[in-house]
Amino acid sequence: MKQNLLRIGCAAAGLALAAGVFTSCSLLPTPSRPVSHPQQEEEPPKYDASSLRDGRLRLFSSYDSLGGNTILCGDKVVHQSPASETSYLLTDSQTGETNWFVCTWSDPDTAAGRRSGIFDRTGEALYTFDREYDIRLSGGVLVLTTPTSFAYSPLHDHAAGDVRVLDFASGIEYPVPENAYTCLVAGDRLAFGLYAPGDAAPDEENDDLYQYAAVQIQEKDGTVVYQNFHGLLYSLSAGIDDPLAPADWVEIDTYNEDGTSLESTSLLNAATGEERSGFVTYLHAGIASFRTDEGKYQLVDLVSDMTSTVLCEFDNAISGYAPGVTVLYREGGYLLYDLTTGDTLDLYNMALGTNTLDIYARDGTLRVYDMDTGAIRTDTTVAPLETLHRTDLYDQGSGWVNLRQYDNDNYDVTTLTLAGPTLSKTLSMADLTARYGDDFDGYLWPVAATEDDFYFSISYRGPGSTWLYDLLDSDGAVVLAGLGSCGEYSRYNSSAPLPAGVFVARKGFDYGWMDVEGNWIYCQSIFTSTSDETNNYFY
Repeated sequence: MKQNLLRIGCAAAGLALAAGVFTSCSLLPTPSRPVSHPQQEEEPPKYDASSLRDGRLRLFSSYDSLGGNTILCGDKVVHQSPASETSYLLTDSQTGETNWFVCTWSDPDTAAGRRSGIFDRTGEALYTFDREYDIRLSGGVLVLTTPTSFAYSPLHDHAAGDVRVLDFASGIEYPVPENAYTCLVAGDRLAFGLYAPGDAAPDEENDDLYQYAAVQIQEKDGTVVYQNFHGLLYSLSAGIDDPLAPADWVEIDTYNEDGTSLESTSLLNAATGEERSGFVTYLHAGIASFRTDEGKYQLVDLVSDMTSTVLCEFDNAISGYAPGVTVLYREGGYLLYDLTTGDTLDLYNMALGTNTLDIYARDGTLRVYDMDTGAIRTDTTVAPLETLHRTDLYDQGSGWVNLRQYDNDNYDVTTLTLAGPTLSKTLSMADLTARYGDDFDGYLWPVAATEDDFYFSISYRGPGSTWLYDLLDSDGAVVLAGLGSCGEYSRYNSSAPLPAGVFVARKGFDYGWMDVEGNWIYCQSIFTSTSDETNNYFY
């Protein structure tokens, strides 16, 4: 099952060329800096942003386009993008720091007509590049790739400079092998996905990535330590938001010589050279699932020792993990297994959050486990419906979970239960249907939480067949009525969370962050966008 790392004493084929640019890039010039339109001081805002004064970066998404986002640091607007400019926050995936943002804007003076830049929390430029790049930061290393989708046509889309790797602090540029289309930072080493490396000569009409793909791992000075001439490279994507994710490990899919079949999926430790085949999925807290040649499923600890360690083995596939427990999938449903006692609990359903494992058992147990520590954050009981047909379980973050039960084969929710660290309440959908009539679409979406309560968004048809939204508390009482939109602030946009009880909303011609009392925390006029009031693309 374990294979040793192949160490090659020679440098990469493209090392000589790459070495020439090893120190070629520090801080690049900043021509045509993107236009920024911060909040005008002579026009006092009609909102109170004092609750945002925590010095953290947040991104406020444009109302109707991919461009035009706003970057705030605490309660201060540091950058306002025009509609033609794209912007996003930059987070170091290994440290979790979000202290920078990226912009890409039009610049006719560049060959490609676009320019990219990295800016600090004050809006000052740290780096600019004379083309458009997708920019990632991992362990203090910048990885720049063109937005072209190499995975679909790498042969025709590839060009020199499509992948660049730099030290973020110094700007020193590391050597990149020829024909690289992607790069992952694997601890202190760099792992590259290559297309048609070395002597490979693909047919011009054939862009089969599986036949001509390769993986190469090298030191930052370009010394090659591993090669796989029939492999595809992947990151442990499930561990991006996991502080205990093992940075040294990468996933490699190995194909046969003509690229027609997958021979193995393995994890490779770029630091030690250990390679373990049979990889299924990364779970959390440094734990992964593997399948043996005999069809058994193993929980494997990747981080505790210098080598990977099998913790336990099962006959069934592993669907979830938190320290002390795991969830197995078998025909007919899920099973919660206690790793300490061996006790089991039959489940109706399970759900995974960013760092939580949620379970709903057939005995009515509704529980949320912390996947970092194994602590139980929410523990309550919800009686199953007597005529239960199915359940849906949704993680809502911070220990909150949303359980929907159905007594029918349709998508008509019978009861909705919201449970968290401080409360557990069940709403009757029949009562809400009676209140809203045929205009009610049957769905409630959790959007905000305070220390003592949780709030839902309900949508229905208003005058002129436009959609309207009410905000309800956990008792089903209307807190705010007739909003133009009411939605959750995404936990997956690499942005600092909003203060408790704050959500995304539109009211009249204003769009922004609102609290559960109806006060704007930050807002903009929708007429700064190209959409009229009735269009509602995102919420």
